[in-house]
Amino acid sequence: MEFAVLSVYPRFSKLDFIFFRLLGPGLGNLLFPWARAKIFAMKNNCTFITPTWPQFKVGPIIRNEPDKRFYTGMFRPGVSEVGGFVKCKRIVIDRKIPESSIGKARAGDMIVFEGLGDYFMDLIGYSSFLKSEFKKILISSNNIDSLMDKLNPRKSIAVHVRFGDFKVPTVSDLDNEVRNIRIPIEWYVAIVNQLNTHYSGQVKFNVFSDASDFELSPLLSLDNVSRALGGNAAEDILLISEHACLIASASTFSMWGAFLGQMPSIWYKGLKQQSLNDNSQWEIEVGMSDQIAPIFIENIKYE
Repeated sequence: MEFAVLSVYPRFSKLDFIFFRLLGPGLGNLLFPWARAKIFAMKNNCTFITPTWPQFKVGPIIRNEPDKRFYTGMFRPGVSEVGGFVKCKRIVIDRKIPESSIGKARAGDMIVFEGLGDYFMDLIGYSSFLKSEFKKILISSNNIDSLMDKLNPRKSIAVHVRFGDFKVPTVSDLDNEVRNIRIPIEWYVAIVNQLNTHYSGQVKFNVFSDASDFELSPLLSLDNVSRALGGNAAEDILLISEHACLIASASTFSMWGAFLGQMPSIWYKGLKQQSLNDNSQWEIEVGMSDQIAPIFIENIKYE
């Protein structure tokens, strides 16, 4: 059949009330169904129904995280996307077909994209397209430009530290490559110290994190290291992607920054889940006491 007669909808939560949602994952995980739907709509000329970005979650409030992950006032429908009343009507009326059953779709059906899928395996080759589409739906493009001028990312290294609801790891967790754990702050310190030494203190490090200044103090006390402030979650992903290099956490948030940026990235040994860069030599895993290979550092290009 002609897929052009279909619409596609990235559904972020079962409790989706069209204009807001209850519960649901963080932005890094939300971007997977959004991206798959975007690619399918582009390849098949389908109508794209804008997703429900705003959500309410209690966890970030209880943990007193800086980013409450409500995602309100951050996104707008793209130029060719359907939102508002028409979105409401289509969601209520159209027959919905899961992504896994696209072959059963009929004219007028809505294909629903949900979940993580195969992470980035479905998205390889589309990083530039997705980055462009993501920029188009951000409300605060002026703020991005201001932060770009302030951070000078193309001459800096991004450091992403994810704490939030990730658990404090035991030695066993680290040895057994357990997911959703906090990378020890000592690892970030060791990596930054190595790079600081190599560049003789001539490179700046911008720290993006949901942790408190106190939790980050061993890192923020280093020379040439400062916290990147002023951006929301969506802006931070884009800002990370503009850096010359990324020292990553074990989160999908870091993965999106690395994927959209296609720049060299450094991961804790055993916790890089997938290859994200078109050039695998630009992605390395480094243990707590490992040295960064000189050939990798040579791949970091500063504009």
